[in-house]
Amino acid sequence: VLWPTLQGLIAEQPRLSLSLADVAHANSAALVLLLQAREMAARVGCELTLTDLPADLVDLARMSQSEQLIAPKS
Repeated sequence: VLWPTLQGLIAEQPRLSLSLADVAHANSAALVLLLQAREMAARVGCELTLTDLPADLVDLARMSQSEQLIAPKS
């Protein structure tokens, strides 16, 4: 249910900010979902901003050398 909803939002919005403040823990599936969201957003011209990333997600991204792909844009 999450991916189709996220796809729709990305397709409809020129800018989208996604806060993960209420996410206590994240795993590799969450990382893949966010990487796919980033890729789709780039493809359709949506500026996707990810904020409030849980520490375990950032650690996982760092270990898989994809931290720069989910890091908030500065």
